[in-house]
Amino acid sequence: MALSNVTVESTDVTVGLDSGFDLDVSALQAGNTITLEYTDTLGVAQTVTLVAVEDATLLPLDNSATANPNDTVFGIDISSGTPSTYITNIITALGSTGLLVSNDGSDNLRVLGDNTAPTTVESLSANVTVSANSDQGLGLAIFVDNRDTPELFTDALEDDGQRLGYASGISVNPDLLADSALLVNYQTTPTANTANDPARAQHLAEALSSGTTYYDPTSGIGSSSTPFQGSIIDFVNQTVAFQGNQAEDAATFSTAKDALTSNLAIRYEESYAVDLDAELAFMVQLQNAYAANARVMQTINELFDELLNIL
Repeated sequence: MALSNVTVESTDVTVGLDSGFDLDVSALQAGNTITLEYTDTLGVAQTVTLVAVEDATLLPLDNSATANPNDTVFGIDISSGTPSTYITNIITALGSTGLLVSNDGSDNLRVLGDNTAPTTVESLSANVTVSANSDQGLGLAIFVDNRDTPELFTDALEDDGQRLGYASGISVNPDLLADSALLVNYQTTPTANTANDPARAQHLAEALSSGTTYYDPTSGIGSSSTPFQGSIIDFVNQTVAFQGNQAEDAATFSTAKDALTSNLAIRYEESYAVDLDAELAFMVQLQNAYAANARVMQTINELFDELLNIL
C-alpha cells in the first residue's frame, strides 16, 4: 500500500470562531482510511482512524482493526457509493468527540473545532488507493490481488478481504506489464507530466525508504501493545534480521539435539555391547569349573562303588 496509496490532504476552513478542515472523501475504497487528529475538551491529544468498509455487518470495528495502538477506530460504511452518505455516517461516528462535523455543501467532509467546548482540530487527511493509470498523481499500484480476478490491494476487511491470503495471490499489475512507462508517466487532471520527469520514481523510492507506519504484529515483528513502526525498508531489514535469528536459533537447537541424540546412542550401544575377551575368559572359567565338578562327581561315584563292594 505504500506504493499504491496517496494522501488526500484537506484544506483549511474557518467558520465564525471555529476553524478546521474540509476533506474530499469521494475516492475512498474499502480498507482505505481517514486520519483525524484533534485536542479534546480536556486538552488531551486524540487520534481517530476512520476505516472504510463495504459490509455493514463488520461494524462496529474494534481498535485492533489498525496496528496503531494509540488511535480510536471507527468503521464507516461506504457501500452506498455516495460521498454524502459517507459523510452522514462519519457525522454519526464522531458524534461523541465534541467536534463540529458536517457536509460542507459540496459533499466534502468538514471537521471544525468547537470554540465553546473547547476542542481544536490539528489535522485531517485520507489515505486512498489509486490504479496504475489513475489521475491521482504519483501513487502507483504496482501489485494487485490476483486470487480471483486482478483487483487493487486496498486492505479491505470484508470476508474476501486481503489481510489474509494476499501473499498467495500477489502479482504485478497487468496495466503496468502492458505499459512499463507508467513507472514514470502520470497525470494530474487536466495535464500530464513529461517522460523525463523523475517525480514518480522519486516518490516510489521515498515511499519505500522514508514513509513510516505501524505494522501488524501478526507478521512476527513487534507486539499488539508495541508494534513495529518504520519505513518499508526498515520493516524488511527487521524481518530479515528476525528470520536470520530464528534460523540461527533453529540451527543451534538442531546441533544441540544432534549431540544429545549421538550421546544417547553411544550410551545405548555401550549398554548392550559385548566384550569378546571378557566373555571368552568367562567361558574358560565355566569350562574349568565344569571339568572340576565332573572330576568331583567321578570321585564320589568311585567311592560309592568301593563302599558297595565292601558290603
